[in-house]
Amino acid sequence: MKFISIGQGCLPAFYLRKFGLHDVETQFFDWIVASQKTVTEVFSIGSETDLKQAIETDTEFEDELFEGHKAFRCTRFDLLRSVHDLPPNGDRPDLFRHFFVDKYTRRYTRLMELLQSVTEPVVFVMIIKAYHSHEETERLMTILETRFPSLRYHMYVFVEEEDTTTGGTESDHLTIVRIKEFELINKPSVIQWYLNQYDWARMFQNMISILNVKYTHTHAGVSKTI
Repeated sequence: MKFISIGQGCLPAFYLRKFGLHDVETQFFDWIVASQKTVTEVFSIGSETDLKQAIETDTEFEDELFEGHKAFRCTRFDLLRSVHDLPPNGDRPDLFRHFFVDKYTRRYTRLMELLQSVTEPVVFVMIIKAYHSHEETERLMTILETRFPSLRYHMYVFVEEEDTTTGGTESDHLTIVRIKEFELINKPSVIQWYLNQYDWARMFQNMISILNVKYTHTHAGVSKTI
């Protein structure tokens, strides 16, 4: 079973690594901020050339620093932003444009090739810190099933706020976890970041348990205790 982060920020990739669930090379969405719509837009791009052109011609650099870092933003997409790809306080981000474009073109190609060739189930992990759109998730699953017809996959989405207007529900390919149900009983006295008030270890262990039941008959489960 392969676990792949699809945003919205770096939190899924961080916890997949922390809990020993990341066994693939760095993927496209690991260290960028991407909205649900952007994830769908990226999977809709048909070729490496098209992706490279998008991020090469429509990338701008934000003037204000984000946590000490210069940030990239690709305006071709709904929201695609990077705060990890420039050195802290970099005052000449233009010098890194080529580096940034090449890096994300490689990561796009790597992801597409993996999904074309992988034989074990793939679990896409997304953590949404605000509003979750069922409609956008269903659109993404349709694109995945059309583009990668042999892919066995599951979408595992951690959400704070749920879309209650479109009638979307969980399915064989989709599990939705409401993170507020995993609030820590004994919270730290100082919470540096508001998502630290949740028990991520328990959430990810719960995810593994659910997936192991789902894939027991395929011998593709995860032998892991967090």
